Amino acid sequence: MNKIVFSIYTRIALCIFLVLQDPLSNGFKYTIVIIFCIPILRYVIYTATENEMEEGSNMVTMSIMPILYAFVTMHILAVYDFSYWLGLAVLLIPTLIYYSCIVATHVLPNNHNRFFTTMCFYILPFFFAVNYTFDFSKPATKRYYLIDNHELTSTDNSSEGIDVHNYYFDLVPAPKAIEPAKWVEVSEQIHNNFSGIYKHKFATSGNEHYRIFDKKKVTDTIRRRFISSGYPPGTRLRYYFLMQKDLNYERRKMKWKVFKRFKQGDYVFIETHGGLFGIDWLTYR
Repeated sequence: MNKIVFSIYTRIALCIFLVLQDPLSNGFKYTIVIIFCIPILRYVIYTATENEMEEGSNMVTMSIMPILYAFVTMHILAVYDFSYWLGLAVLLIPTLIYYSCIVATHVLPNNHNRFFTTMCFYILPFFFAVNYTFDFSKPATKRYYLIDNHELTSTDNSSEGIDVHNYYFDLVPAPKAIEPAKWVEVSEQIHNNFSGIYKHKFATSGNEHYRIFDKKKVTDTIRRRFISSGYPPGTRLRYYFLMQKDLNYERRKMKWKVFKRFKQGDYVFIETHGGLFGIDWLTYR
């Protein structure tokens, strides 16, 4: 029974299940606790019975675990507004500890060293997971109006030239309701002066600046005779812009899972939680 519970295959299965769970769900919370407790119970039981813990790893599991560890760690950090480098540090620090303390010093394999080797990979992800899964404090909520969203693609400097996708929201603090974009009739000349990607275009009316999201032509039937080249009598073209007063906004980089949930014109509530250990984490609704 112990071999099944403490098997590395059991931990692999639990890690895969964890990645498939919402980080804020009860399933995630209980699974992360179980994963963390397995090596501790294993160490306690084998030490108490004075048995040596088996290695249990092979070429297959040694190939799977580093990849799975990266996926689990990134999944745990998904609720944080961490930079790329900080997330990478959380991945690399346990690896550096392992090689510096275990491999470099040629420590003999025993229960203590096997336990330490395992836990050096568990402690940081578990720490960040517990910070929000067991945080019951009241969040600070801010309401924003999403005036625009952007998916920007850049090419990295590597020889492969891999495309990197970045996602952004243009957010306006909105303690009160904001008038949404609406269709406004304009002259043919103004209509023809604007082309291309409309949501990046701006127009000025008086002292106000407006952002143009789209434009359209509408064929309108009129009672009086109206002759326009290419159109039969009794019709005319009317021109419209989908416009909104330009507002002072802040641009925020978003993760793909958050980016795909909201569209232009939505209200976004950003909740900042204090965290059980004082590390802020975010939710969006």
